[in-house]
Amino acid sequence: MGLIYMLFATPFMLKERRGAVEDVMRNPREYTVAVMVTENASIIGETILQAGLRGLEGLFLVEITRAEGECLNALGPDTLIAAGDIMLFAGQVETVNELYQMQGLVPAAADSRKI
Repeated sequence: MGLIYMLFATPFMLKERRGAVEDVMRNPREYTVAVMVTENASIIGETILQAGLRGLEGLFLVEITRAEGECLNALGPDTLIAAGDIMLFAGQVETVNELYQMQGLVPAAADSRKI
């Protein structure tokens, strides 16, 4: 009886994986972009929230890699920004220019890629 249940119920219980692929195919202009925090950045010592990096339209801060190699990917609004941080954002290519307008953020070209 359990086997019959598994055969019929499992397809309804498993997460649909095609949705994410279809989203990317429908919207191919989504990118991940990495920026590095320079030594003279005005946001050093500020939190992600204070620096205005939480509510960027069309961009989401995915992770921060510290200069010493530590990778932070469960970022809260109180995460502090340090010199040498590499911030990985996901979003639409049209909105990336907003990042480059911030003093002290420069492209980390080796970590920017199309998804």
